[in-house]
Formats: sequence, structure tokens, C-alpha cells
Amino acid sequence: MPDKIYRRQMPHKICAKGPCRDVYKSCGLWESENRCDWARHMTRFFDINCARSCRVCKTDATIGKV
Repeated sequence: MPDKIYRRQMPHKICAKGPCRDVYKSCGLWESENRCDWARHMTRFFDINCARSCRVCKTDATIGKV
């Protein structure tokens, strides 16, 4: 039996490089259905392709605002 069991830790948010944008028109709908958070532990699809709607990044206009 192994001494230690290691679990893979996934970050809560994955910051994508590039512009803060949504690739798909459906991103806003998917976010409203909570798919961004629901699928995060299984896939990075929403973090990469729906970065703006899933709040993975901020637009220049929102930087520094609360």
C-alpha cells in the first residue's frame, strides 16, 4: 500500500492568454445555465472559449473597478 496518495489540484480559474472575449455566441447562455462552473473540473473548454462570459478575464474597461 502506498504511503501517500497525491491528488491533482485544479485551479479555480484558468487565465487564458490573449484578448478577453467569447469565441461562441452561446457563451452568455451557457454561463446563465452555470455551465462554466459545472464543467470546470472536467474540461477547460468554457474557460478558453467563453473567457469573458465565464469571468476568467476582465476587459480593459473593467480593470480596476469593483
